[in-house]
Amino acid sequence: MEVRTSLRKALGVAISAATLLALMPLGASMANAATVSDGTDLQLSTADKATLTVKAEKNSYIKGHKFAALRIGTYDYAAKTTATTGDDAHKLTGLSVGTVKDDTIKQAVTDAYTSLKDGAGQNYKLEAAYTDNPVGQVAASLLGFKTTDSLTNNKDESSSKAPYTGQLRDLVTALQKNSAIDAKFAAAPTATAAENETATTATFEGLPQGLYLIKDIADASQIPAGSQLSIPMMVGTGVYEAGSDDNPYVKFVADESGTQLGTVNVKDDELTFTKTLDPNSTSLGKNDWGKFHLTTKVPLTTGFAHYEFKMVDTPSKGFTLPNPLDDQTHGVKVYVKAKASDANTDANKISADLYTLGTQTNSSNGLKELVIDFSNTLANHTDTFKYGYTIDVAYDMMMNGLESQPSNGASLSHSTDPKCDPSVPNTTCPVDVINVPVVKVHTFAIKLKNVLRSNDAALTGSQFTITKDGATDPIEFVKHSPTDPNNGVYTTTDPTGTAQKTSTLDVSSLADDTKGTITLNDMPTGTYVIQQTHAATSPTLRGVMLPKFKITVTKGDGSLTDENVTSSVSVIQDAWGLVNSTAPAGLVTVTNVPSVVQLPLTGGAGIILAVIVILAIAALFGGTVVLKRRHEATRRRV
Repeated sequence: MEVRTSLRKALGVAISAATLLALMPLGASMANAATVSDGTDLQLSTADKATLTVKAEKNSYIKGHKFAALRIGTYDYAAKTTATTGDDAHKLTGLSVGTVKDDTIKQAVTDAYTSLKDGAGQNYKLEAAYTDNPVGQVAASLLGFKTTDSLTNNKDESSSKAPYTGQLRDLVTALQKNSAIDAKFAAAPTATAAENETATTATFEGLPQGLYLIKDIADASQIPAGSQLSIPMMVGTGVYEAGSDDNPYVKFVADESGTQLGTVNVKDDELTFTKTLDPNSTSLGKNDWGKFHLTTKVPLTTGFAHYEFKMVDTPSKGFTLPNPLDDQTHGVKVYVKAKASDANTDANKISADLYTLGTQTNSSNGLKELVIDFSNTLANHTDTFKYGYTIDVAYDMMMNGLESQPSNGASLSHSTDPKCDPSVPNTTCPVDVINVPVVKVHTFAIKLKNVLRSNDAALTGSQFTITKDGATDPIEFVKHSPTDPNNGVYTTTDPTGTAQKTSTLDVSSLADDTKGTITLNDMPTGTYVIQQTHAATSPTLRGVMLPKFKITVTKGDGSLTDENVTSSVSVIQDAWGLVNSTAPAGLVTVTNVPSVVQLPLTGGAGIILAVIVILAIAALFGGTVVLKRRHEATRRRV
C-alpha cells in the first residue's frame, strides 16, 4: 500500500527520553526503518482504554511522586504486519500522528517548534503539509520517522541519551514554560507512583490513545532528600485496534531497541553527598592539618531554568579554615572525574573560575562556614561538568587547639523544580538540602603512673616531658585543674587561647588514687618519646637512671561519626627496664629505684648491672694486686 504523507514507518511515537530520570528512548535504533515493508491497515479503536505507565526500579525515589498526562497528539492512522507468527507478529509498521483539536495546544507546539534553531542558527519552520499539524511536524523532524515525501527526516538522538539535551529536549522544555500549557495540566488525568513487589510505577488508565506530555506535579518540598522533580516527558500510548482493546500494539517491526509504546522506563538519578577525612587525618594534634573531601556527582541540569548547586562546610571552633581559601598548599581544589576511584590529578582539576569560593556566618554559633558554589556555572559548562561525573572538593583545615575533639558537618543544596525560574520577580525556587553526618577528629588520653619498684608505692615530685617522635621540642600543655592544680592532668586544648603553657609535667601530689599519675588529654595517635627529667622528692631519690622510652598510641575500632572511639598504647622499653612493657587501659607504669643494685636483672639493665659488678670486682682485684706488690716491695727493702 502507499504510505500517507503523515505516516511514519516502523517507529511511531517515540518518547523524548529527555528527563531527569534518564527515561529510555523509543525507536532510538530505528535507522533501518525505511527497509521494512508496508503492512495492512489497522482500524483504530475509539474507546478510551489506553494506559501509560511510568516505571522505575523497586525502592525508587519517585515513589509518591504525582504525575499528570496531557494529550497533545492523536493517532490518525496505523498499519500492522501481516505476519501471524514469528518475531514480526503483532507489530506495527507505521503510525500517523495528528494534533489534538485544541487551538491553545496547537499554537503552543507551533511556537515551541519554531523557537528551535538549526546548525546554521536559523529557526525551524513548519513545512507546508504541517501548518495545521505541528505535532506531526515534530514527529517528522525530531522523532526520525521515515516518510515517502520530501520532508527532512531528522532524528534527535541526543535527546534520547544522557545528558538528554537536544532539539527535542528544548521543545519539551519550551512547552513546560508555556503558561497556557501549564494551565492545561490542572485538568489532566493524574497518577501517583507506588511500589509493588517488583517495581515502582505510576499508571494512567482509561486514556484516549495518542501522544502525551507527562509532567511531575509533586510538591518539590515534600520529595525524598537527594531527588528532584522530573523534567516533562513526551510518550505515546500503545496502539489499540477496534475489537481487541485489551491487546494493544506496543512494538514496531525491525525495532531492536527493546523499548515499547505505553511504558516509560525510569532510571533513578538520586544525588548522594559524602564527607570524608583522609586516613592519616583521623586523629590530629594542635597545628596539624586535616585533609577533607566533599564528594558528589554532577546532577542532570537539563531542562532547568536555573540550577542551584552549593556545598557548605560547617566546622566547629576547633578548626581553622585555610587563608586564603585558595591557598596553594591547604586551600580548596576541585576535581571532576569520570569515576570516583580515579586519582585527583592536575589533568582533572578544574579552573577556579568554574566555582565561587567564600565564607558565610553560621546563624546558630556565629562561626565561619566554607562555601563552594557551582550554581552559576554547572549548567552552563557541561563540557566540564559531564552528567554523572564525580565532583571531589579537597581542602585542608587546621586543628587550632581551641576545642577537644573538634568536628564538622557539611551540606549540599540543589534545585528540585525544573519549571521554576528565579529570574521571575518574587519567585523563590525550592531546593533540597542533603546533610552529611558530623565528622569527628578523635583524640585520646595517655596516662602515666610513677611508682617505686620495690613496693609499687606512688611517687610524687617527679617530672616528665613528652615529645613527638622525630621532633626536637617537647609538647606544651595546659594544666587542667577544675578542682585542684596539683592533680597531674594536662591537655593540649586551650579554649581561650590565652592559658599558660608548659612542657614540664608534674605528677599528681594528691592523696588519692591519682597520686603519682600524669594524665595527658587530647593526644592524637602516633609515637612519642617520654623522658623522666626529675626524680621523685617523696621519697627522695637520686636523679640517676631516669627512664627514657617510647610509646605508640593507636586508634581502635570506630568510624569518623562515632562519639567515642577507643585507643591502645604500646610501649618500647627503656634501657633500664624501668617501664612496664604493657599498658592496660592506656596506663603506662614507670618505676624508679633508689640505687643501681635494685635495677632489674634482665634486659639492658641486667647487662649494665653485670658490667658494673664485673668492673667492681676488677677494681677490687686490681686494688688487691697493687697492695700485694707494695707489700712485697717493702719486704725487699727491709
